[in-house]
Amino acid sequence: MRARTIACLSGILMFGSLVGARAARVVTLDTSNITGSTGGTLVYDAGGTTTLAPTGSVTVVSGYQSGQYSYPSDTTSYAVIKSGNTATFTISGGTDYFGIAWGTVDSYNTITFSTADGKTTTFTGSQIANLLKKAGTTITLSSSDIYANFVSADSPITKAVLSTSSNSFEFDDVRIAATPLPAAISLFGLGLVGLGMTGWRKRRKPAN
Repeated sequence: MRARTIACLSGILMFGSLVGARAARVVTLDTSNITGSTGGTLVYDAGGTTTLAPTGSVTVVSGYQSGQYSYPSDTTSYAVIKSGNTATFTISGGTDYFGIAWGTVDSYNTITFSTADGKTTTFTGSQIANLLKKAGTTITLSSSDIYANFVSADSPITKAVLSTSSNSFEFDDVRIAATPLPAAISLFGLGLVGLGMTGWRKRRKPAN
């Protein structure tokens, strides 16, 4: 009985350490690929599919307007946030991955992520350019467009707020991925249940 109790306590402690570790990380930019999505399901396409519409002030445009908006590689429709406005994607259930076609990347563009653990992570256009430069990729602010792949390995992303202090923040093709329960935690949960059932059955077994 003592051995089973120790095993149960060890499992509970390990379960708690895994959960604690999940809450420690923040949202990061995948700097290895800025040419396309690395996964997820398309939830917002300014020219078509929309299963997760942003709230806020978003205008769907196409082409180019001097001093207003530009998206060199998008020949169809795309979304624009004008100066002083925001667009918010609220993700029910959370996501481990948030991908967005961003063009052009401007120093005054900002994305702020909120995660389930109550933390926020903010990226400006300038910070994106610096992160990519450190990884060996150079982009030109106000000229380059990228596909930005953001990941949060531990605490799911529940909200993404896009904002800009000048014209404009251009974006399209937003993708998210479901947040799976880590396999290790699932196995520990099943193991604890099994230990509990074994102890219960032995206690219920009549004496000979």
